[in-house]
Amino acid sequence: MTRWVITLEYGAGEGHGFSPLTRFESSRDEARATLYRYACEHRHRPGLRQRGREVFREHDDAYYVRVTGAMSTHDVRYRLAELVWSTDDGQDPGPPRPPSQLRRDVWAPPQGDTAAEPSDATPDYWRPPDE
Repeated sequence: MTRWVITLEYGAGEGHGFSPLTRFESSRDEARATLYRYACEHRHRPGLRQRGREVFREHDDAYYVRVTGAMSTHDVRYRLAELVWSTDDGQDPGPPRPPSQLRRDVWAPPQGDTAAEPSDATPDYWRPPDE
């Protein structure tokens, strides 16, 4: 099973906040279903008298939510993140995995054959565009 965290972002400028809401283990599909439930049902502010809620999918792992209360409107974002490296499991995790070994379908653009590249090579998409 993969470990996940759902986070909440709210506010803007000086009032911007970010907090983890829950951590859990599940498959990717189950994690996305949990994220959707949080986006639709979670009360981000105690005592808020919600009159309306709009949930917009930004992509499979994030939702923008607009909550209309009795006196104000709140914009929040719920995100799903996969744990890819940690020292918290009591074992030496070794060095972080190079980007070429992480899930490309989640965050990185496709690359050519990386088998010939040394493990410390900088991927093309990290170089400035003029190189």
